[in-house]
Amino acid sequence: MDFVGPIIGILPTLWNCTSNRIAIIRHLQENLTSLRQTRNELENISKDVRSRVERAEQQYCKRTNQVEGWLESVQLKLEEVHNILQKGEREIQKKCLGSCCPRSCYSSYKLAAFSG
Repeated sequence: MDFVGPIIGILPTLWNCTSNRIAIIRHLQENLTSLRQTRNELENISKDVRSRVERAEQQYCKRTNQVEGWLESVQLKLEEVHNILQKGEREIQKKCLGSCCPRSCYSSYKLAAFSG
């Protein structure tokens, strides 16, 4: 009977881990909405920076490697976010049981965890 105590001690940890993952899957739509809003903010900042850089270039200033690298990394992140949002929308459309349960919990979890 000495093994019962450690097993009972593990149960709350397992429950917390499982319930956190279930919450992530359940909140996929909200996470995607939040990601979409953050993407829009980043796009606006990127547009502002590009405008400033173009104005500076018209005044014979040269674009630095740091600025060029930032603009390129922002573009890559925006493309990555676009792909995540598309996958997320497909996951939401694939839900079953009256749209409350994802068909693939694993892929929904990966998307929700990454987008949240």
